[in-house]
Amino acid sequence: MIRSLLVGVFTFLVSAAANLPIPGSPWWTASVPFRPTNLTDSADTLWVCGADEMIAKSDDGGKSWQVKHQKPDGELLLTIVFPDRLHGFASGTNGAFLRSTDGGETWTSSFSGASTIGKIAFADDKHGIRQTGLTVEITDDSGGHWTPVSGIETDPSKEDYFEILSFARLDANRAAIALHQKEGENYFFVTRDAGKIWKTVHLDNTFAGTLFSRDSEYWAFGIEYLERQKSGGYSAPVVLHSSDGINWSHGTRSPNEFSSCTSQGCILYDGAIANLYGEKPTYLAVPADDTLQPSWATAKGNVCVAGTNLECTQAEIKDIAPPRPYVSRPISTVVNESELFDDCIVCSSGSFAVPNTLRFRGILDVSLDIAKDGTVSHVEVKKAPTRQAEDEIQKIIGAWLFVPPREHGEPVAKKRQFTFNLGCFAFPGNDQGTCSMLLIPKR
Repeated sequence: MIRSLLVGVFTFLVSAAANLPIPGSPWWTASVPFRPTNLTDSADTLWVCGADEMIAKSDDGGKSWQVKHQKPDGELLLTIVFPDRLHGFASGTNGAFLRSTDGGETWTSSFSGASTIGKIAFADDKHGIRQTGLTVEITDDSGGHWTPVSGIETDPSKEDYFEILSFARLDANRAAIALHQKEGENYFFVTRDAGKIWKTVHLDNTFAGTLFSRDSEYWAFGIEYLERQKSGGYSAPVVLHSSDGINWSHGTRSPNEFSSCTSQGCILYDGAIANLYGEKPTYLAVPADDTLQPSWATAKGNVCVAGTNLECTQAEIKDIAPPRPYVSRPISTVVNESELFDDCIVCSSGSFAVPNTLRFRGILDVSLDIAKDGTVSHVEVKKAPTRQAEDEIQKIIGAWLFVPPREHGEPVAKKRQFTFNLGCFAFPGNDQGTCSMLLIPKR
């Protein structure tokens, strides 16, 4: 049963003068009073959500922010979307679901079950789709009731289960889910009759796992394997679009593989964002100083990112891709180790640059404090090879997010302890070395 209430709202204006410049960087830090988690745009207005159920907006490209909703010791909001100017939706931990019908000025909060709602997408004010745990559900009444999608096995304990990658809804009838089969291919699971019948669609040699709706079409991003039958072939970035989820056409060709795609574009690499929705790519150039984050949005000529802080910078529109930053050190993949703890939402391993003379391999001990809002308030690292490595590890773990801890329904702070492997190395000729974290799974 869904329990709804209208939460009192106050507006908190953060003036442009309160923004804090980052020393030596053209990015500035917006002084919002909460940890940001997700950004979106709506009609050139930026919206951000995060800890304590806070939602804020900026009408001037991130120079100033107004907090439109908050609930002290509330849930951690993970996603915010606006299908149009008036209607907004946000979701998060412990079944938190918020809705606005007046352009984000006020928000109605409701709770449906106890599962974290990690992702949501809406076609309009009524028709949406969301993921809770291993289940995808659709709604036709603005989130009042949700119906599970049947016909796909998502339980990891079962053979040939599917991993849910992303999803989109175009209108009352059309919805699609991007899936990956364990040790297998990617698929689209598509309905054209409001969920009565779902059809599995497979595109040969295509792994497109990021799915969005834009201009009444599905858009999918990923990689495809070319000449796969000839000695394994090679991979290339791919952009696809479709009006029905069954018949797909290629979009513009990206010059590089990409990541962190949104309805506004994809990150090519540090300092470059590509808009791949037109006949040819256009680009946004931002400072390449490792500030660019997977959660990003652009409005009024600026780009803002949600990381440990909310940071913004002026972007420059370009017809050709900005030069890729030169990196002369081993590159390590960042992995979200969310299964490390049952209550972990974002627990990403990481890597960082060190002097190319550092060689180290060992097991480090970590203790961390989880605040009432689900953020990490303190990190202690033991056995790090250098003080620099200790500081970098504290920074990585300090960005983790957890379900806000509760005991008997009351907010509490908690502690966690764990160990992980750290390896530091460099190849001959590298200007720098790399330290990579490998988290040890729970037993």
